[in-house]
Amino acid sequence: MESQAYRDGIRDAYQGELVGEKLYRDHAGRVSDLGQRDKLAAIADIERVTHRRLQPIAERLQVRPSTTDWHAIVERRLGDLEKLNWRDFLQKALQEWPSFIDRFEAVHRLAPPGDAPSTWALVEHELVLVEFIRLESADPGGAGSLSVLQRFLAKAP
Repeated sequence: MESQAYRDGIRDAYQGELVGEKLYRDHAGRVSDLGQRDKLAAIADIERVTHRRLQPIAERLQVRPSTTDWHAIVERRLGDLEKLNWRDFLQKALQEWPSFIDRFEAVHRLAPPGDAPSTWALVEHELVLVEFIRLESADPGGAGSLSVLQRFLAKAP
């Protein structure tokens, strides 16, 4: 039997991936810079891959995020994102995204053996996103950061 902490961690992570996919997909559709659009779309794809990996666990644990709730989160965060230029977005992500690694590692440590591959994928996706944001911050508009995302997606089940 999974602990309440594990169930809560899966709920938060699963909803976060749903939010992330829609947020970055919608934001990608609103930016004019094609390079930024490609990067945001790749981030959305990574979020989609990750929430699909977590979906069987969420279903087993009867975690059902309210569509109304997470869509409201997307709308609020999308409004916030639209106020930022690319460099500000990168700076904000550099400040926020690394903390998710520790949170997801904590969920992974609580996972029963059968869930471990999916919860480790949760950790891995965040490691890739943080690597992307560091590379993009060092060379805004460079191709190296996008290639990190594309390699991850190419290996994703």
